[in-house]
Amino acid sequence: MEAISYLKEIQETLLSIRYGQDFPTLLEAEEEFCKGMGTRIRRERQRRVFHSIISSKSTLPGNESFKDIALNSEEYKNIIGIMMKSAEQADSKIERALLENQYTEYESPAFIRVINNARLIAMPTVQKLAEKAGQGLEKLDSTVFGTVHNTNFNASAIKVPDSDEHIILFNVGMPFFLARIARILMRLQALVPIEKYVKINFQSNDWEQAYRDLVISVLEDCEYVYLTQMLIASVFEYYGIKSDFFYDHEIFDSGERIIAEMLAISAEVFVVGHEFGHIIDGHLDELQNLRGVVPDKNIEMISRSHSQEYIADIVGNGVVTTVSASLEGPLQDYFLQGAQFFFYCNFILESFTKFLTPEISFPDTHPSTVERMRMALNFSLETAGDKVLGQARKIHIDTECLLSAAFKVLNLLAT
Repeated sequence: MEAISYLKEIQETLLSIRYGQDFPTLLEAEEEFCKGMGTRIRRERQRRVFHSIISSKSTLPGNESFKDIALNSEEYKNIIGIMMKSAEQADSKIERALLENQYTEYESPAFIRVINNARLIAMPTVQKLAEKAGQGLEKLDSTVFGTVHNTNFNASAIKVPDSDEHIILFNVGMPFFLARIARILMRLQALVPIEKYVKINFQSNDWEQAYRDLVISVLEDCEYVYLTQMLIASVFEYYGIKSDFFYDHEIFDSGERIIAEMLAISAEVFVVGHEFGHIIDGHLDELQNLRGVVPDKNIEMISRSHSQEYIADIVGNGVVTTVSASLEGPLQDYFLQGAQFFFYCNFILESFTKFLTPEISFPDTHPSTVERMRMALNFSLETAGDKVLGQARKIHIDTECLLSAAFKVLNLLAT
């Protein structure tokens, strides 16, 4: 398969830039990273810091306990899928995937578990969309997935030169960043005081300000400052910036993890659908040519590139909405936020970049993240109704408040 060879060339080039000529396979690099993250000293330090401030029970706003969500529900099992399996089983899947030539030896085992899961969830809907567009399914089935160490993009579909094969590339840190931000947001929502939350009239015009005030009060509480520092740690680790900020994986209860996984997986499903949208609609040859001239500020080319991104967003949104129909209750409500949540995470990264390096300008190949947020929300409202609006606005407010708190901390450190 030409795509595998081409992917391997891309990975080797970027790994040599990152590590020099003696670069490790991604499996080796990840094993080393996990050893460092799992050291006893670091875990003991985290436990001491958080022991006295973690509540024994977390609740969703609206007085619904995260723990009340059925861990054994069929829809949860179906969506989590591969992620619920043991490490031994996952390792055997990696070995089989390598033998079947689906991945290169530079691939991250965690990536295979997470993104292959998103691919399996998205593919039935993607195939139906391809059939409607008159595209052969062999083009989709032969598409290769892989990761690269490159924070200039989250994901990108490319066409293999002189071939009909395609590759969907992911920044290796993207799935982990999505998972971390989802957990931070769910912990923040759980910490909003229920007795004050239930007094908010969500039918009134000023409910957003009332909710914002509650969120700010949580973030300003010295007991919960760890939320802000974990956001900073997540961004810094995504960009490979060393700091004293750290992220604790052990503070979240099982209910928070379930909802957070819904958010993260739905975002990954959106991304998979979006990139397949480029393939289905035949954007890739033209799009790659467009991106070559965009730096010249050709307005017509930029406009055409933007329109293709919006089309791919619609495909990704359609996949998320279709998959969510098999879910019920809170799981469905949060899964419907996939596109918006993905753009919120992009917004966090862009905001940090602008804050830390204001001289950097963003490329014009994609529409603004804020505009894509708006378009994604409008799509969800048209297809899923008003029930997505309240949760979308709350997550938006949570994100803005977290960013504001993080920048206050960074400004204090800079003075």
